[in-house]
Formats: sequence, structure tokens, C-alpha cells
Amino acid sequence: MDTYSLYVSDFYDTLNKKNEQECYFEVAGDLEEVQQSREIIGKHVYHQTIEENGEEYITLTIE
Repeated sequence: MDTYSLYVSDFYDTLNKKNEQECYFEVAGDLEEVQQSREIIGKHVYHQTIEENGEEYITLTIE
């Protein structure tokens, strides 16, 4: 969420119990950052660990 400077403000427990492959949640932050984050709606978004020159980095992957 650092990519968009947002934070998770609420989880939807009822919806999340129906499917273990999807997670429904609400994000909050500045209006401009929330609007920018709309590009990830409906996409597979996850953190990925990448090793480069002996160092490990975590990156946000959007498919």
C-alpha cells in the first residue's frame, strides 16, 4: 500500500468468508491517492519478494 500511500481502514468479514482466494477491504487516504489506486480494481495485486545482488526487496506486483 506504500505505492499508493493508502491504508486498510475496514475488512468485510461476511464477504471474505465466502471465498478464500479473494479479500474484500476498504482503503483510506488522501482523495488524490484513492483516485489513483482505482487502476488496480479487479486486478490481481500482491507483494513479491525479489532478490537482487544478494539483497531481498519486496515489490508490489499488479497483473
